[in-house]
Amino acid sequence: MTGQSNTKDKKSRGSKPCPSDIVFCLVCGLLVGICTWFADTSAPFQTVFSNVNEDNYNLLVQGFSAGQLNLKEDAPPGLAKLSDPYDPNANAPYLGGKIDDLTYYKGKLYLYFGVTPALVLFWPYYAITGHFLSERAAVAFFMGIGFAAIAGVLLDVRRRYFPDTGKWIPAAGTIMPGLALALTMPVNVHETAITCGFAFAMLALAALWVSLHKLTYPVAQASSPASYGRCSPVALPPPPTPKVRNQKLSNHRLFWLALASLAYGLAIGARPTLLFGAAILLLPVLHALVWCPRFSVSRMAGLLLAATGPIACIGLGLMLYNFERFNNPFEFGWHYQLNSSYRAPSAHPFGLHYLWFNARLYFLEPFHLNGQFPFLKSAPLPPTPPGYDLGNAAADGGILMIYPVALFALAVPFAWRRKLQGTALGWFAIACLIIFMAGAVTLSLFFASANNYELDFLPGILLLALIGTYCAEHTVARFPGRRRLVCAGWHVLMSYSIVFNGLANVETRAESHFFLGNLFLAQRHFDEAEAEYQKTLALFPECADAYGGLANVLYNQGRLDDAINNFQRALEINPDFVEAHNNLGFCFLQKGRVDDAITHYEVAVQMRPGAVKYQSALGNAYARKGLWDKAIIQYQKSVELQPDSAVFRAALANAFCQKGMFDNAIAQYQKALAIEPDLAGIHERLGDALFRKGDLASATVQYESVVKLQPGFAQARNNLAYCYQHTGREDEAIAQYQKAIELDPGFAQAYNNLGDAYRQKRMASQAMASYQKAIDLAPQFVTPQLNLAWMLATWPDPGVRNGAKAVALAKHLNDYFNGNDPKILRTLAAAYAETGRFAEASSTAKQALALASDPGLIKALQAELNLYLARAPLRSTAN
Repeated sequence: MTGQSNTKDKKSRGSKPCPSDIVFCLVCGLLVGICTWFADTSAPFQTVFSNVNEDNYNLLVQGFSAGQLNLKEDAPPGLAKLSDPYDPNANAPYLGGKIDDLTYYKGKLYLYFGVTPALVLFWPYYAITGHFLSERAAVAFFMGIGFAAIAGVLLDVRRRYFPDTGKWIPAAGTIMPGLALALTMPVNVHETAITCGFAFAMLALAALWVSLHKLTYPVAQASSPASYGRCSPVALPPPPTPKVRNQKLSNHRLFWLALASLAYGLAIGARPTLLFGAAILLLPVLHALVWCPRFSVSRMAGLLLAATGPIACIGLGLMLYNFERFNNPFEFGWHYQLNSSYRAPSAHPFGLHYLWFNARLYFLEPFHLNGQFPFLKSAPLPPTPPGYDLGNAAADGGILMIYPVALFALAVPFAWRRKLQGTALGWFAIACLIIFMAGAVTLSLFFASANNYELDFLPGILLLALIGTYCAEHTVARFPGRRRLVCAGWHVLMSYSIVFNGLANVETRAESHFFLGNLFLAQRHFDEAEAEYQKTLALFPECADAYGGLANVLYNQGRLDDAINNFQRALEINPDFVEAHNNLGFCFLQKGRVDDAITHYEVAVQMRPGAVKYQSALGNAYARKGLWDKAIIQYQKSVELQPDSAVFRAALANAFCQKGMFDNAIAQYQKALAIEPDLAGIHERLGDALFRKGDLASATVQYESVVKLQPGFAQARNNLAYCYQHTGREDEAIAQYQKAIELDPGFAQAYNNLGDAYRQKRMASQAMASYQKAIDLAPQFVTPQLNLAWMLATWPDPGVRNGAKAVALAKHLNDYFNGNDPKILRTLAAAYAETGRFAEASSTAKQALALASDPGLIKALQAELNLYLARAPLRSTAN
């Protein structure tokens, strides 16, 4: 219960507005304007890349208008083909700025962010105006509503409880939460939901404040400001008649309590993490039980119904909404989220092991300074607990470091017995504490952290701090010196917080340019992206992310050395910038600096041992170096981390092939195809492994699959033809070789193989023409020259043979290889014999025998040497 302002006090104020009230209103208006301006300038990319009707909440409104619960946006068709569409490595090609961070369920896209903004603002605005509202305008609107609620409560707190305190406190106190929060709030779909939850939570607090003051049970005359607004348990007068009491309860308290319940229900609909703060709705019921025990059971039931009815109805509505979308009343869509940094279905979003880590970040983490404007430096994170989302973590300074004015909240318990106990203000302070504790504990248990999450609990602690400020100033009101000291201290702390947030806002502006640069980069507008990254660095020279983004631009422009320099600069600022290590390794690999690439990849793997892309990148670097055993280890780790990745299994199989471990390779290729059966490249590599193992029949099946999947793949047709040729299907082989040449007229290898197939069919002229075409296309290609020389020297038809030309070709090849190739020497010997130079043929064959190691070649050379010694030429149709 609370007392009412006495009549004399009301008359003394008169009907004219107080100058302090005018200042207060001007300050509130200024804050709303600042919030609107910052909301507009913190999202410049919305004006560059997207139409307002493509904002996620407007897509949801379009879906509602069309009679559906999913967004009016088609999901990328490729997602449906993935065995696991929530795998960040598999779905990465389909995620963009608009798809990433949405919910994907049974082929449709949903919004897992709270539905309240769509229902209370976006849809009504569209229905009334026929136009869509931008998310930045919605953020400004919700922030303004929340500030207005805070401001109204603060002003009423002073009028009711602290009329003898300084008139500057309401205005100055509103600046603190208003400006400080507005300065650091970026704008996108996240902030739309967060600020909506903030606005309705503050409206619920304001309605709760009014409700606590509508229990007008008569009280003893307050004798001092200290008892103002409190029932006196000592001088309690007789209770009013039930008729009067019940009428007062029904007409006022029930309405405002129901309004608070409705508002907080809408806050939960926007931001489900606010759920446990709903306990504040029971405070008016407890208040009535403690101070008005004579209320009838029916009146108490009505009070309880007002507190729980509206929020229960909203809760049932949310459960029905979730059930219709996901067949689960408690699923908001988070577990079906598409995300580029973690796999939501298997993530554990809440856990006790996150509690201390997040609490330290939110409250105790010191901020870091440097010597360059804006003097703030991003700091590396402390060691993170297992399962933490490293892509969403903030270490920019804890609340007690940035908002030391929050320490004034400690004045509340000190003033409890003298000022707050039993008053509506005391109960309201408990409500602020509940809001703060519920939000802080819930988010400290979450597996990620972000500055914008603080809006769930920061207003609660700041309201407590401002109530503590009133109490502190009231306590020392009789001591002018102490009062000035308290006021000065409060001003210093408040100014410090605002200046700090002002500097942090420079970083926020820089981040806006950085995100705009990212979007330009994604759109491959490299000049514009470079300009935005440069703007970021002009505002915030120590932004490692901006150097990384600029390096990506330079790499895409072909300026590899400049890209390397910028990645190195990013690592100088932030040695733990794991993506910069990874990208720098990739650049070094492009430059052929494989050892340097391996060094940076190894650092990335050490920093993120569970990140599969870094493991696989290191495996690629080892493979490039020829360190196949190490490459196999990294690829095996990649497969362990992501067993349903066909790409990683194929990479492991490739490494096994390089080691000659064909059975292992074939097993991995087969598992990869079980995951992605339509990957032509893996069919081809499996065919190669089977061919090298000697299983031509199985290899043929794989090459036929490749040709079916990719009819224009010339190499696959060449491989298929080779298998046909060596399994006695020469005609089919010739047809496939000809198709490969038709697809790739410069395919010298196919011409050579076609010549082999023609020779196998005894079609000498066609074979020789094919060999000659291969030589014309690739003069350094040895095999067709050797084949042609062999035919000219050994073919049974004298119209085909040309010994002199054979000698010239074979002698040219032999000189090129310094007489060290036994096959070339064998061909030269046959050419000498064809021209009647049997002594030279014999000596050349002996040289070939001395170099030969293959048993088959040795046996053939011995037989041919005997012919030459007998002064007989060689005749053959074989290769």
